[in-house]
Amino acid sequence: MKKRGLLVLALGLFLGIAAEAQSPPAFSYQAVATDNQGAELRNQAIGIRASIVQGSPSGTLVWSETHAVSTDEFGLFTISVGEGAGAGGSASSFGAINWGTGPYYLRIEMDVTGGSSYIFVGVSPLLSVPYSLYASQAQQASRAAVADSALVARQAIQSVYADSSSWTLESLRTLYADSAFHARRADTAYLSELAILAANAMIADLATNALSANSTNFASYAGVAQYADIAGTALDDDDRDSQNELQTLSISRDTIRISDGNFISMNAVSPFNAPGATLDFPEGTDHAFYLYIFNSYTVPAGRNFYITASQSEIRLPGVGNGTGRHFTQPSLPVIPAGFAVSNCRCTGFLVNQTSQINPVVIVLQPNNQNSYQVPFGRYLVIKSGVSPAFPISYDGTAMDFYSTAVKAMVAPSGVVLRNPGAEEMIITGYLKNNN
Repeated sequence: MKKRGLLVLALGLFLGIAAEAQSPPAFSYQAVATDNQGAELRNQAIGIRASIVQGSPSGTLVWSETHAVSTDEFGLFTISVGEGAGAGGSASSFGAINWGTGPYYLRIEMDVTGGSSYIFVGVSPLLSVPYSLYASQAQQASRAAVADSALVARQAIQSVYADSSSWTLESLRTLYADSAFHARRADTAYLSELAILAANAMIADLATNALSANSTNFASYAGVAQYADIAGTALDDDDRDSQNELQTLSISRDTIRISDGNFISMNAVSPFNAPGATLDFPEGTDHAFYLYIFNSYTVPAGRNFYITASQSEIRLPGVGNGTGRHFTQPSLPVIPAGFAVSNCRCTGFLVNQTSQINPVVIVLQPNNQNSYQVPFGRYLVIKSGVSPAFPISYDGTAMDFYSTAVKAMVAPSGVVLRNPGAEEMIITGYLKNNN
């Protein structure tokens, strides 16, 4: 049976806007490729078709391109949308797309064999990032207008005062620098005065910008007719390299990293901050991978499997002394990575493991033969394996929690759990730090 690849994580970022003719506009798209069981497609050649559609997720095809890439050891791959092989669309090239006539959407298709038999993966709206291309065009036009106006102002001033030995270019600079200094500290009346002195409303606007930025350097040059020279210096980066300041943002499990920089754990404060997080599902459901299991399933490495609907009993083969009989009460099980389930006609979802939630499977022998003590500094959320017919004891007292509907049961730090019943008890749950 052919595996269907899925993208379970995607993050599109602009890697740069073209400032030189030889630097094509493009943005980076990064994702993790998995099969239909949620396992990453590691170190595998895949084919990607990326398309830009306009108006709606099923709207007009504006641009389409293909990429042949390979995933890394985690199933991660990256493409630069805008630099692939053209594959159709109404635009003659990626650079010819008019980003001001959106909305636009990015549609991704994949062939897990590396060929061109693409399977639809998903479509998502392009928000603010790609429209930087459109803004870049406007910014360049604005810069040109400012430079041209400043040049005219400079020529006019030099023409008026060319025959006067008392008005030198240096004295003009001193005069206007002093005016800009007062404009920064005084009210808006000084700004109007600067506009009159410069004979150019654009210069007054620049002085306003200097006031907002609270920058002595900008204020010093706001009223100088030679602003075009300063603008030219600002546009020319010292090294003229349009790429060396760019960084790449990536996500691995619960950690966001920036290249040549720092990282942050999204769950550093509490895993319950995740969208959809509850006591039953502490990692949330925002990036969950949903499954339907007809009978048997083994949880893949690096994942936790939360069952959301099931019959009253399932099996955990190899767990305990018997058949691994497990009751799906009072809530529903959480199964850690590497564990197998059978007799499981159930639905559920996979989430990536984190450092804060540690699923456990605990076997308690009948008649109080053994015990389990909740580690100090942590608490245990019991998900399943306990029922009115199969109670559990806390520090030697059999607990009857079934006067009302019970979800997850919590055992605080240090509590000793035992099984007073006559049948082996298998419970599932998770440990979390007390914080």
